[in-house]
Amino acid sequence: MIPEERRKSLKNLLLKEKKISFQELQQTLRISRSTLYRDLEKLEKEGLISIHKGLISCSILARHNQAATAASFPDDYRQQEEIAMTAVQMVSEMDSIFLGEGLLCLLMARYIREQKHLKNITVVTNNFNAAVSLRGQIGHVYLIGGDLLQNAENYYTGGPRLESNLSSIFVSKAFAAVDGIDQQSGYTMHELSQLSMLLHLPDFSAETIFLIPSARFGYNSVHQLAPITYPDKIITDDKVAEQYRKIFSRLQKPELVLAEQPHIPA
Repeated sequence: MIPEERRKSLKNLLLKEKKISFQELQQTLRISRSTLYRDLEKLEKEGLISIHKGLISCSILARHNQAATAASFPDDYRQQEEIAMTAVQMVSEMDSIFLGEGLLCLLMARYIREQKHLKNITVVTNNFNAAVSLRGQIGHVYLIGGDLLQNAENYYTGGPRLESNLSSIFVSKAFAAVDGIDQQSGYTMHELSQLSMLLHLPDFSAETIFLIPSARFGYNSVHQLAPITYPDKIITDDKVAEQYRKIFSRLQKPELVLAEQPHIPA
């Protein structure tokens, strides 16, 4: 069994079983003790499992991430992966960045963790899952305080306390996802708790970058955020409608960046 398939089988087994012993895992997967130890150690560092008295259990974080992934259509999830990888390519080794809430920024955190040249960056975030994923893997991780909230994709902080904590922060790049974009309505959000924070992005970042899958173009959510010229860049997938490609080609900003299947240096 190749490593990728083995780890996938291991994760699925751990998600299925509430608790399982090391011996049961080894017998089920038919792999060596040393290989299983390495795989479990990696999952534990990622915050996806916990080991207590010889029993391995899947963490709440892992179960929540599984639900978030399953909620996305397969094609949409692949596009989000490509968008996240393209975003990580924009991060330099001396950068300080902000990661917003949601699956796209969580995917960014996972890819950042894998890059040796990004080990010294600083990440400021209100994305609880992303903070846990990056813990101990990069130079500094700051989780901005506020009310602990939850949506369909992850846990995050928000509310008035979060806004007061933003005044002492400045980063080189801020990455955030929005729920909808329309030529007339601009950018829209479903969660009111995130609206105020996103309005402050240009105040505490040198560059504001929105991550928007093509399926969200032409879609309006409940709360209006800003006109379409608000961010510096938009990263989307190559299925974005020609109508929007033409619109952004005529604007000074934002720059429309199409995600492909990029190679990120290790």
